[in-house]
Amino acid sequence: MVEKLKTYIINLPESKSRRIHMENQLSFYPELELEFWPATNGKTLPDIEKKKIYNEQGAIKKLGRPLSSGEIGIAHSQLLIYKDIITKNIATSLILEDDVLISPYLSDCIESLRSNMEVSRPQIILLTPIYSYLNRSKKNLMKSQERYIVEPYGDYCWAAGYLINYAAAQILTEKLFPIYTVADDWKFISKAFRIKIYGLNNYLISFAKVGGQWNSIIGSEKKRINMAKSKNEPKYVFVLKTTYFTIYRMGKGITDFIKGVKKNNQLMFDYNGIKLPKF
Repeated sequence: MVEKLKTYIINLPESKSRRIHMENQLSFYPELELEFWPATNGKTLPDIEKKKIYNEQGAIKKLGRPLSSGEIGIAHSQLLIYKDIITKNIATSLILEDDVLISPYLSDCIESLRSNMEVSRPQIILLTPIYSYLNRSKKNLMKSQERYIVEPYGDYCWAAGYLINYAAAQILTEKLFPIYTVADDWKFISKAFRIKIYGLNNYLISFAKVGGQWNSIIGSEKKRINMAKSKNEPKYVFVLKTTYFTIYRMGKGITDFIKGVKKNNQLMFDYNGIKLPKF
């Protein structure tokens, strides 16, 4: 009998609609061993407790800003799961947030994904969308679906659905506490801790609109940096910025071509966040 894949679903106890949303989806995946993990709500966390788990100066040094309460909550929730993985000596685990949409093809891919997780080498496989990847890095996952395990390139984010092995959980538990960066700082995690991070050219986990909201409740304070012209910004500064980024994009395009970077055309939704995913 094939061992079930340990699956953690991060969920605030009061977010009942999200739990129901996940229970309805996951009822179709008997190969998963489910555990709803009580999320840390950073917004209601007392300051004295927050100081025990969060390094604000470290965050400012790393990111140039403090973490929001939501970001602290997400990071802490995932660190507690990593500790549980170590305590229970679980070889490979799947971690999900409670606002995801799961592909019907996940069942077909589970065993192949697990077989690609090495035991001794720290490794993570992101099941959420990635923007681009190295085309030469493709490893077959489900050829009939044109689905491959690939090496992400450039910026890649989201900690809403991924596989992690014991070795990676052990490193992250030691290196990310007290918290000083966001939970999905994968590029930093890969380089700083030598954890091999892979993704999929065609993702298996996307996001659903639950309870009238698109964003994660515990992480809803995350802000995007907008390079648009400020009202008080001198015109020459805006022109210099625009020129710099135009040159940068041209240079990056040439570099990406040389490296064999392939852009992912199967993205989750447009910039307005209204298109449902195509798996």
